[in-house]
Amino acid sequence: MPRMAWLYLLLWWPIVAAANAPELRIDPGYHVGPVNNVATLPQSKQLVSLGRDSTLRWWQGETLLHTVHLPVIGEMRVASDDTVAVIDAFHGRMYRFRSGHLVNQVSIKPAESQGHVITGTCLSLDGSRLATISFNYESRESAFRIWSTTQGTAERVSLPVDSPSRCLFAPNNDLILMSYGPAQTSPGGTPAEDHFVLQLARLDSQFRIKAQHRMTLPGVLQNTASALSLSPDGAYLAAIHFPSIGFEPVGRPISLVMLDAVTLAPEAGPASAPIQADTEDRLRYDPVWHQGALWMRALDGDKPGMLSWQPGQPPQLHSRHAGPESDVDKLLVWQGQLMALSGDKGTLFNPIANTVELNLAPRLTGALQLSADGTRIGIAGQGVMDLMQRQFAKAQSLPQSQSTAGPFTPAQLAAPIRRVKIMGMDGQRRAAQWRPVPFDRESLSVGSEAEMSLVADPGHQTMLVFNGTNIHRLVARAWPENWQTGWVEQGLPDWVVNPAFEDTGVAWKQRSCTFARSIEQAIISKDRQWYATALEDGTYCLGRMSDGANLLHLYVHPHSKEWVAWTDDGYYDASPNGDTLIGYRVSNGKTAMPDIYPVQAFRKRFYRPDLASALLTHKDTAQALVALNAKTTDSIAAALPPAISITSHKDGDRFSQSQITVRYQIRNPGNRQADRIRVLLDGRPLATERGLQRQSNTNEGQITLTLPQRDVSLSLVAESASGASQPASVNLIWHGRAEFVIKPKLYLLAVGVSDYQDDTLDLRYAAKDAADFARTMAEQSGQLYREVEIKLLENADSEALLDGLDWLRAQVTSKDVAMLFLAGHGVNDADGDYFFLTADANTERLRRSAVEYHDIRKTLSNLPGKTLAFIDTCHSGNIMGGRRAVTDINAVVQDLAAAENGVVVFASATGNQYALEDPQWNNGAFTRALVEGLTGQADYTGDGAITINQLDLYLSERVKDLTGNRQTPTSTKPQTVSDFPISIKL
Repeated sequence: MPRMAWLYLLLWWPIVAAANAPELRIDPGYHVGPVNNVATLPQSKQLVSLGRDSTLRWWQGETLLHTVHLPVIGEMRVASDDTVAVIDAFHGRMYRFRSGHLVNQVSIKPAESQGHVITGTCLSLDGSRLATISFNYESRESAFRIWSTTQGTAERVSLPVDSPSRCLFAPNNDLILMSYGPAQTSPGGTPAEDHFVLQLARLDSQFRIKAQHRMTLPGVLQNTASALSLSPDGAYLAAIHFPSIGFEPVGRPISLVMLDAVTLAPEAGPASAPIQADTEDRLRYDPVWHQGALWMRALDGDKPGMLSWQPGQPPQLHSRHAGPESDVDKLLVWQGQLMALSGDKGTLFNPIANTVELNLAPRLTGALQLSADGTRIGIAGQGVMDLMQRQFAKAQSLPQSQSTAGPFTPAQLAAPIRRVKIMGMDGQRRAAQWRPVPFDRESLSVGSEAEMSLVADPGHQTMLVFNGTNIHRLVARAWPENWQTGWVEQGLPDWVVNPAFEDTGVAWKQRSCTFARSIEQAIISKDRQWYATALEDGTYCLGRMSDGANLLHLYVHPHSKEWVAWTDDGYYDASPNGDTLIGYRVSNGKTAMPDIYPVQAFRKRFYRPDLASALLTHKDTAQALVALNAKTTDSIAAALPPAISITSHKDGDRFSQSQITVRYQIRNPGNRQADRIRVLLDGRPLATERGLQRQSNTNEGQITLTLPQRDVSLSLVAESASGASQPASVNLIWHGRAEFVIKPKLYLLAVGVSDYQDDTLDLRYAAKDAADFARTMAEQSGQLYREVEIKLLENADSEALLDGLDWLRAQVTSKDVAMLFLAGHGVNDADGDYFFLTADANTERLRRSAVEYHDIRKTLSNLPGKTLAFIDTCHSGNIMGGRRAVTDINAVVQDLAAAENGVVVFASATGNQYALEDPQWNNGAFTRALVEGLTGQADYTGDGAITINQLDLYLSERVKDLTGNRQTPTSTKPQTVSDFPISIKL
């Protein structure tokens, strides 16, 4: 099989192997795994990147603008109108995108005959034409096609050069071709071994010859690589030839030919430069023009370097002495600077200044650590995930553990005592710096792997040996007295496991990790019951030592430190925003765009906040689910919610009439028909369409809507028994007379309960917190809001709170802002349902004496105006008859902020934390910080307006400061809601 075909197979195999089945994917807002290509968009100057995780991403600096999930990975080309084309040569398909939206896709067949593989492509600058070069490795035939990117039609072109290897389009759509062939010692003689012929031709838009050139250069043809590059002004053409790269030692001269781009006449100067070329393995030969010179990668002796060549001058070599060594996969100009892509590291760096400018694939890094009983996974220098406390934090900020691990201290972490390489030698494996260990290659089932890593437990009884993908366990009978015979496959069963893939007997199937090409670290707990692995995609896996079973997978966002943990069966737990980090990809075939479902779409069936503690207790997923009374038997495939798309409008469309008709299309991959469509305007229910029901059972339909006379974001959400779809959204531009906009009115329901009928539940400041928050927002009357209307309920019973919720529903319109502030106790009952404890609450009769979350969510999700919830219900106390019961506030936050509910949520704590109150603050910590931030302390931009994002940042830092890192507030907003101001500095 040709090299390129093998490459495509390698890149696409994990996707093809699991086609049509839901695949869990990590999407932290970055690439997961290596980055194949990057380019700067000519008009917007945005950056676009293509990753091996099958995503295409648009960036404005470090800000991610758009993400597209592709059916497969291909080659990326960019046009002058910011169109991005992805060419899938393996399946003969081209996709074009603009600003994160699919423009169109066309089929591209390399040639009439079978067996042709596309070996080269080029896109015209205006994006209208695509040229493909294909080759049949059996018949040795080549073919050249010109495709219309809009129609998908092709022209077969008669070329003046044989078997072109490279092509590019000039700004006027002229086509430039390059090919090379063997040179002959004499006319009609035998081929020369040390020279080759380079042919160049320039054709007009009708493929007529405008200029051509032929020259003989030193070098050999076998396994060559080449490149063409046109200067930005179209004046110079560089033809580059790398002889015998990848099969011969480096050091052969690179042929550098600089020509007049119009006449193809060579410029003065050397045609061959004695500069060493680097190996071909990970290098894309894409030279780039910067500040009037051509730049490319080369070697200065054995040091990585950059080669610059200005027309009329000899090439210059610039050595690098820092930065990512030998990981240059592409050069480009970004933000006016020369940049290099390190694909495996996913970074853009300045190859001259040796500075990393942008990381497109960051992940948490640090030495892996594990507590004595496996309940805490540590990443040195980053923090610790406490699976029982359900939070990721610095070690010193975690509360005392109730498990056998005891207080968390570095001394109790079972860190690896050694990491060594075991080298194959004379049929026997030897450990560097250790005595010989008689490992048998076959018994370890490692195939031809000649190098592995090893880690032992602190008690020196068990050893894990791992290579790139598999991990093996061996048990010692004697250590270290009997090295030669100490390691045997006895005592406990030996096992082999791959944390990322499982062998189904037919093909390897992805387990739960997105791009886990290799195991980077492994560690064993002190009690030898657990082991943990760190995988290349940033996933951490917790496994059972007895048989190697992976019970739990963990991902922690490298910046926000939001986290999500899940099992192979799809059950998961997450921090308030952590359920956005993973989702399921469902293939629609090799050429259609896949469906993506965030895991939050399955929260009603698969969200289990008590999952980790049950797994750690029972050490078995099935037994843990029985203990948790998990009743659902649905698979992820059966639980897929509907998918909806808007077919009548696209981003940026204009409208000049208030009434518009929106057409949509629905698919039901979970085989459960959508029975409701929710219309959202700027993330909130459209007032006149509240509770809209579908009028037919067809998968296509239309809705007539009345919109306000301004720019709007319109979203449709389809709902079925399986859950709600991802919103289909478009931004529409008002093109009529400007609407007169008045300030909104604020409606606030503030509830605080300190004095309970059950005195054991009493709090000190909850009622005062509600009054202080109400007073703070009342001061915004005549400022940000034209009027503020407040209903303050201190020590309210359940009837008063329900009346207050009815008051909100009766008052709020689409032009208003609604706020709910809750301070007091909140608990979950035995079924996991959340209740807010009002003053008359009886913990033995929650459903009759407290207010259920369902009533709160139903009210807030149906309010037509912008809606915010401030929840401070995690106070400690003798709740639920003395049993330790703290509300699972994470589930409340995640559900309210789902797109179909559309509520911006601020919560006082996360995980199993308590919300703290103290006389020195005369408030709870959350309310103290909240009042400070809303009255001006959160005005980070200095413009006087405090927005959602600014308040979130202030609360996060201030509450941690007040409580000594014992309490971590959180906020989240739906993806359909943009940042907006909620108060003005007074």
